[in-house]
Amino acid sequence: MDIYFSFSYIGLIISIVVLAPFIAIWFLKPTNIPKDIKGHNIILTILTYLGLLGCVVFLCSAQDYFNVAEIVNSAWFWLAIVAFIGYVVFWVNYFIDRDYEKLIQGFGFMPMPIAFFTVLTLCFLSLFINHFWMWLSTVVLGIGIIGNSLYVYYQATKDQAEEQKKLRQEKKAKRLEEKQEKGAEKKKKINKVNER
Repeated sequence: MDIYFSFSYIGLIISIVVLAPFIAIWFLKPTNIPKDIKGHNIILTILTYLGLLGCVVFLCSAQDYFNVAEIVNSAWFWLAIVAFIGYVVFWVNYFIDRDYEKLIQGFGFMPMPIAFFTVLTLCFLSLFINHFWMWLSTVVLGIGIIGNSLYVYYQATKDQAEEQKKLRQEKKAKRLEEKQEKGAEKKKKINKVNER
C-alpha cells in the first residue's frame, strides 16, 4: 500500500488540539496521585507514544486525503466530531480540579473515558480521511493508552479491592456464625420438646 506525503495545515491544527492535553498534563499533574502507584507499563507507554506519533505524522501529511474527502456527507467526520466533543468534555472535567481519579474512573460502559475518546476521535478521523496507516497507528495507540490506563487503574484499586474482599469474607463468616447459632437454638428447642 502506497504512502503519500503532502503537508496538511488542517492535519497540523487537529494534531495540536489532540496533543495539547497530553502536553499540558506534564505541567499540570494530578494533585492526589496514590502513593502505591508504581507508574506506567514501559511497553504500553512506548506503544502509546508510537501510536500518537504515527497519527500526528499521517494527519500532518494527509493534505490530499482532506481535499478528496467530502466533509458534510461523511458519517465518519460527524462521528469524529461527536467523539472529539466527549474528548474535550472529559479533559476539561479533569483540568477543573486535576483530580487523579478522573483520569482512570469509568463512565457508563467506558472503563477509561479520556483514553477511550482519544482513540475513538483519531480512529474516526483515520476512517474519514481513508488512511490505512493512520488507522493502524490508532490501533497501536489504543493498545498502549487503554492498556496503560487499565494497568494504572488496577494498581490504584488493588488495595481497595482487597479491602472489599476482606469485608465480604467477614460478612460471610458472620452470616455463617448467625446461621450456626440459630441452628443450635433450634436444636435445643427440639431437644426440650422431646424431653417433655
